[in-house]
Amino acid sequence: MMGVAGLVLLAFAVAARASGSLTGLILPASLWAASLLLSVVSSVYTTRRGKFEVWTERLQSLQLKGDEHIVDLGCGRGGVLLLAAKLLPHGQAVGVDLWKSSDQSGNDVEVTRTNAVLEEVAAQVQSETADMRKLPFADASFDLAVSSVAIHNISAAEGAPPHSRKR
Repeated sequence: MMGVAGLVLLAFAVAARASGSLTGLILPASLWAASLLLSVVSSVYTTRRGKFEVWTERLQSLQLKGDEHIVDLGCGRGGVLLLAAKLLPHGQAVGVDLWKSSDQSGNDVEVTRTNAVLEEVAAQVQSETADMRKLPFADASFDLAVSSVAIHNISAAEGAPPHSRKR
């Protein structure tokens, strides 16, 4: 929607300039259009590439040996899970999620498994359906726990909406 609004404002600014009318609105419309279109470009970059670059750098900085056991809490379609798995030729990366599409579109255990196959790390990846507050693993089962854009989905209390705690 931001992109559409940006293009509409840009078209308006161009039309106003060409017709010589509403000249006082050309600069504001152009600035708003540029702002909206740059926001779209930034969003696409961070969603498609930037976040993976940051996670790759973070995971590589840990200097893993390659035999660790890692858990990704709220792994969704597996973006971080699969990056971690690539660093574990002799280890295991376990993705935990409730697989609710209300938390993330396309959030399905089969999508994560398919992505693991496509990324050639299916042998290192395991998927579990569980609530990150009640994990079905023994204590000290993992060397590392990661989570990206998932913890905010936890309710403050059973049945209460997120962010409902008193301050």
